Amino acid sequence: MKQKILLLGTGSAAYRHVKNILKIKGIAEINVYSNLKNRSKVFCERFNKAFINVADKKDIYTKNYSHIVIASNTASHNMYLKKFILKKNNIYCEKPLPDDKYLETLKKLVKQKNLSNKVKFGYQFRFNHLVKFLKSELSKKVNKNIYLIKIFCGQNLKKWRINSDYKKLYSAGKNYLASVNWELSHEIDILNFIYEKPKKIFSSLNRTKLLDLNINDVSTSIMKFNNKKVICTITSEMLSPFLYRKILIATTNNFYEADLVNNSLIVTNAKNMKKKYYFKQSRNDMFLKLMKSFLLNKKKSNTFDFANLNDALDIANIQKKMELSNNRKTITL
Repeated sequence: MKQKILLLGTGSAAYRHVKNILKIKGIAEINVYSNLKNRSKVFCERFNKAFINVADKKDIYTKNYSHIVIASNTASHNMYLKKFILKKNNIYCEKPLPDDKYLETLKKLVKQKNLSNKVKFGYQFRFNHLVKFLKSELSKKVNKNIYLIKIFCGQNLKKWRINSDYKKLYSAGKNYLASVNWELSHEIDILNFIYEKPKKIFSSLNRTKLLDLNINDVSTSIMKFNNKKVICTITSEMLSPFLYRKILIATTNNFYEADLVNNSLIVTNAKNMKKKYYFKQSRNDMFLKLMKSFLLNKKKSNTFDFANLNDALDIANIQKKMELSNNRKTITL
């Protein structure tokens, strides 16, 4: 059956999604909606395809779409989810979920209606070959005595959007969602995916103003788990002159050094013997795989272990606790 897609949003994420959708067979129609109608028109003209059209506001909640792609600004994610989650369509939503008045409603709907797997979230590193390899390694008996995880990433905000004034980006705004702990949430999902959710969090958010912006641009969090022998630190920042995304994992038998930008891994065993791995995968391959599986209505499985609504709600809860810990200068549970 031909898919009819409603795309909410016209930013860089929405553009990437349409480029990937065009690589997938079976698409009948893509309707694009933005609060600013002219943005939708310009967006559609960039593709110059007869089946990519501007959606009217009066139609977005009444027309029968097979798939909804929510790629609008972060503050609107929960509102759109609330409006669409009980309808007969499949939903993809960009991350993260903001801490707003709709969040509690989504939590109740998940518990009452068992709707978690209806929504697939844009945490594409779950489809990174290196991340999946690390998850598999940590499940092995030889690595049962894990004791340290360090995850860190950064890139200068000025380089996030090409040909844009970084001070006018949503990420640079006065809204609390501009903070680094809300913007860079992939690391939280990677931790939850390869190991488990933290139980205790202590966070420090720093506002350096080195970008001439009044936002938290450096974040460091220390996390503890059910296994009290394990500790994790996550550091994220928006200042680095180059992009980096790395994971270090220590067990009593192996030490893992993963680079998610170059998709390379060095494993050093207890005898100081090193083994190097290289995972051939483009960055867009993760996005394409997630979008293709979404449009094919694939169910959650070991091969398609997407982040669902429960996962996204867990991440939002952790982000909220990070902020709370910083404000209170104490550990949050």
